[in-house]
Amino acid sequence: MRTVKRILLGFVICFMPSFKVTPLFRLVHVSTVDVYGFHESPCNELSDASGGEFGYGRSKLIGEDLVRQWGKEHSMPFTIVRPCNVIGPGSQFIQRIGQSLNRV
Repeated sequence: MRTVKRILLGFVICFMPSFKVTPLFRLVHVSTVDVYGFHESPCNELSDASGGEFGYGRSKLIGEDLVRQWGKEHSMPFTIVRPCNVIGPGSQFIQRIGQSLNRV
């Protein structure tokens, strides 16, 4: 729940004042492919986005929902992009892959 509060607070602090000063024509939200969780097959924008098992993916999905809601309420076109992750040592994702491979 702490993550959700941070998302909402960030949205209010960063985005709302700028909208009042400078009119926006399109809102672009950068999310992540983590919103898909761990699918058995490749995903695309038509795949079910559940937020996955980790708080990060779920928090990004909540952010997407906020953007959709705000865009519809204010007749603002919006785009949501879901880039792939950049991962490295210590990543939960890498650890999970290693555990899965050890089971095989």
